[in-house]
Amino acid sequence: MKASHYLKSMYGIGLAIVLVLVALASIYVHKFPLALVMAGVFAVFLEYIIAKTLMNSNPNIKSAVITGIIIGAVAPFNAQIYIVAVACIVAISSKYALRYKSSNIFNPAALGLLVALFLFNSSDQWWVASYFTISNITFILTPLLLIVAYKAKRFTTAASFIVVTGVLIFLTSPNTYVLSNIPIFFIGAQPFFFGSLMATDPKTSPHIKEEQLAYGIGLALLGFGISLYGAPYPDIVALLAANAAFLMFKEYKSRHHLNKARAQKDSKLAMN
Repeated sequence: MKASHYLKSMYGIGLAIVLVLVALASIYVHKFPLALVMAGVFAVFLEYIIAKTLMNSNPNIKSAVITGIIIGAVAPFNAQIYIVAVACIVAISSKYALRYKSSNIFNPAALGLLVALFLFNSSDQWWVASYFTISNITFILTPLLLIVAYKAKRFTTAASFIVVTGVLIFLTSPNTYVLSNIPIFFIGAQPFFFGSLMATDPKTSPHIKEEQLAYGIGLALLGFGISLYGAPYPDIVALLAANAAFLMFKEYKSRHHLNKARAQKDSKLAMN
């Protein structure tokens, strides 16, 4: 892929926006994001080794970069390197080991994060998905990630997730808080990051608009429901459950269409 084409793709645009967010966050806390950088390095290295050595295929470096960056952005800013390393191992390995009919079953970054964070009793911080005030200027850039969802042809998924999540938080928050923080519910940084960059993975989410709408709404409801019970990693768990549900739905549709085609064929044969 030529550099100009890459920069215009969902991967290039997503990477550019996230890197700007990373830079702002690093300036804000006056620290270097070592864990995120190492996550990107680990992901690319593992993708190359597994694809070339074990699978004898061409490595998808651009996808690996995004996977690593997401892992580093969701894990704590100062996460131990072994946490992001394990997350990357699980994430990249799952792309090749956990497949059904040539498709990924789970979002690789989400699966890697869940396993690593749970294994080492660490939290999901989503530190990139925040607002940053630097020199009295507030930077709100996460809504730009909707461009990634549009380029991935998953805008309906992202928009439905963000709107439903905003409404749910709005309806369940104290009245005094609601009145003073209305914009937060609809331009919240984390819903934009998660809904635009993670929920819209083309290999684990629907492409038909009606299915995208149901997927986005269902994902928001499930994640919010899990959070009400105080369970850890609600969005990540909800996404993996939605991935599994979508896979089962695809299989149901495939079998339904196959059975329908067979019935039509048998009907024609009977008529003859």
